Amino acid sequence: MPSENSTVDDWDMSQLEISLDGVDNPFKESFRNVEKRYQQTSQFNQYKTYKLKTIIVKSNDDLRQEVLAMQLMKRMKEIF
Repeated sequence: MPSENSTVDDWDMSQLEISLDGVDNPFKESFRNVEKRYQQTSQFNQYKTYKLKTIIVKSNDDLRQEVLAMQLMKRMKEIF
């Protein structure tokens, strides 16, 4: 691994572990199953209102494209 003062060019790519799990099928586990799995280990699972939510966090970026995508998905859900 590179030192604190190294640059990207100093990285030895052969030492990096890259997981490609789910690349062939990104939806191999349904969100409901993921939610149940997390709920089993959560310290808040005793609450009736427990619910796992998904969010996208971005910073220093223009979010107009993401806003448009969200609006399109909402409209498609209403139509179909």
